[in-house]
Amino acid sequence: MGITQVLNQMSKTYTTKTEIISLLQTIIDPEIPVDIWNLGLVYGINLIPSKDNPDQFEAEIIMTLTSPSCPAIDILPQQVQDTVELCQSVSSCEVHLVWEPAWSTDLIPEEVKIQLGLI
Repeated sequence: MGITQVLNQMSKTYTTKTEIISLLQTIIDPEIPVDIWNLGLVYGINLIPSKDNPDQFEAEIIMTLTSPSCPAIDILPQQVQDTVELCQSVSSCEVHLVWEPAWSTDLIPEEVKIQLGLI
C-alpha cells in the first residue's frame, strides 16, 4: 500500500468516525437527558476495513452504561448498533459493554455538567 492509499484510508477513517460520533449524539440516555457521547458512555470506536467492500468499515463500539443495573441495558446497546449501522461507510457494527473503568460524572464534559447543574 502506497502513501497515497494510506492517507486516503486515514481520511476515510476520520470521516467515518466523525459521522459515527454525530450519530451517537442523537441517542439520549433515558435517565439523564444527555446524549451518550457527551455523557461519556462511549469509550472507543474501532474501525476495521471491510473484507467485502473496501469503501466500508466494520465498526466496534466499546461503551458502558451509568451502572450495571441501568434499566436501558437491554435497549441502549441495540440502539447504538442500529444507529451506527445507518452510517453509509459502515457495513456492520458490534457493541461491547464494559464495566471497567466504571462510569462516573468525571467523564462528562464541563459544559454539559453546567447545563445539568452539576457544577
